[in-house]
Amino acid sequence: MNNFSNSADVNFRFTFPMLPFMNYEKGTDVLLYCKNVNLPGVAGEITNIGTPFIPIKDVSNVLTYEDLSLSFAIDELFKNYKYLYNWRLALKNPEKFGFKTKREKVNGTLHILTNNKNPIIDIVFHNLLPVSIGNIDFAHTSSTSDDLMVNASFAFDYFTIEE
Repeated sequence: MNNFSNSADVNFRFTFPMLPFMNYEKGTDVLLYCKNVNLPGVAGEITNIGTPFIPIKDVSNVLTYEDLSLSFAIDELFKNYKYLYNWRLALKNPEKFGFKTKREKVNGTLHILTNNKNPIIDIVFHNLLPVSIGNIDFAHTSSTSDDLMVNASFAFDYFTIEE
């Protein structure tokens, strides 16, 4: 996949499996070269158990995750951007895009890389849904070769960390 500029300084990659509506080569994942990624926060609810004397605090079984946010370089053919955009559209009209249900389950993997670009940790986000795709700022300056960047955020059920 070609990018507008060299992505040699990128130490994070995010990959998605192919969805039915995309026209990529068979068996190819969608790849995002990320400049910024957050590992979302997680919070558990605390419940009070009533007793005759003083309430006792206990942990509930409910975990709440913040959204996953990332900033990625758009490839020169806009394939990675179109993937996210069409996926977002497919959630509104799933039959048109080949989905059976509105919530097609898709996992995505954040690959944290060494300086030699070898993955050392994979963080798998389960059952992702695109929440938002940010603005693209088209600007031309002759002295720079910056990547064209966009922000995106995703809701998900949970994540696992794999080494």
